[in-house]
Amino acid sequence: MKRTLLFVASAMLCGLNSFAQNTYPWINNGNIGIGTTTPSNTLNVDPHGEGGINIGNSSVFTGGYTSLQINISAAQAGYSTIQSIKSTGSTSGVLALNANGGNVGIGTTTPTGRFSVVSSGSSTLLGLPTIADFISSGNIDRARITIANNFNYPSKNASSAIVFAGYNLAGTGLEPKWEVGTDYSLNGGRNLYFYNTATLNAPLFLSANGSVGIAATAPVSMFQVEDGFEKTSIGPASGSLVGTGYLGFNAARSGSTWTVNADPSHNGGGVIYGDIFGNINFAPIADVGYTTQTLTDATVKSKIAFQISASGLVRAKQIKVETANWPDFVFNKSYKLQSLNSLALYIDKNHHLPELPAAKAIEAEGLDLGEMNKLLLKKVEELTLYLIEKDKEVKELKQRQQKLEKQFNRFHKR
Repeated sequence: MKRTLLFVASAMLCGLNSFAQNTYPWINNGNIGIGTTTPSNTLNVDPHGEGGINIGNSSVFTGGYTSLQINISAAQAGYSTIQSIKSTGSTSGVLALNANGGNVGIGTTTPTGRFSVVSSGSSTLLGLPTIADFISSGNIDRARITIANNFNYPSKNASSAIVFAGYNLAGTGLEPKWEVGTDYSLNGGRNLYFYNTATLNAPLFLSANGSVGIAATAPVSMFQVEDGFEKTSIGPASGSLVGTGYLGFNAARSGSTWTVNADPSHNGGGVIYGDIFGNINFAPIADVGYTTQTLTDATVKSKIAFQISASGLVRAKQIKVETANWPDFVFNKSYKLQSLNSLALYIDKNHHLPELPAAKAIEAEGLDLGEMNKLLLKKVEELTLYLIEKDKEVKELKQRQQKLEKQFNRFHKR
């Protein structure tokens, strides 16, 4: 290699001498200097502020054809440049390093990929510990970095992704942590996914239509957690529902169509949605089998079983209140029924029945439906006992009246 380099240098020197260029001969240490009398290397080129080594046409910046140029350029604010001029009329070109194969390393002599950058320093751009800065000074709206995969697998599309790696917990080596990429299913989709390489799933998924999936790689609604029958979804309820937004339990809406998935045995779900009138509607979706249900807006609307209106009115098809200590004990023989005289005195003083809350208490604290039903039933049962007691008294009075009538009739016949 050294002989080859010396041969090239000698040829260059001979050529330059024939054109009366400023060259220097060999010196005692075997080095060659161009532009310097004290070369410090086998071949030392000193451009004295601008210039360098040009292989090919010398008219680099005036439209000439140059294969390779290594120089210090005033056009680049004094920085050194390596460039390859592609064709006549170009003033810059591409740089190909081992275009036929091999790896390229910056900051490393053992690159592990086609392009490896290794750095232990901090960036001077923002003062952050970064290994590379990508800066655009051109007249563009955004500085973009493009990552593309130009290869198509048979019957599917190739995708692009960025992998973030770090040391494992044991500290024994690097491992992939997260992958961020596009086209998760390799079907040409324009989605964006975040893939956890430890759990082997994509906990965050952004579809091409703007839907967001959490642990869902095929979100139907605008926002969806999980796929299948375990899903919870949030989205708009516009259209025939005249709604604002909805919360779906194993029910997701796309357009005006609802999807309710099934497990091996059941396919029930439910929807809560608000409408533009301020009402909140609850629509349970009954289990009808083990296949996926596909419903329309009209079907979901017809299933509303409970509604809270904007004015606070509650509408329901049926309400069941579960409570304990139902007051059938009133009919026990040991139960002591308050006398009507005592009851009349209590009402005269308090203006409501015993045990029942006063009007002011209801206005301030509201009404417990279960407790109130128990108290009302208790009062109905007590009233029944009063009626039974009064019925006995009425029957006794009738019997006494009948006896008196008989006695009167006998006396009148005499």
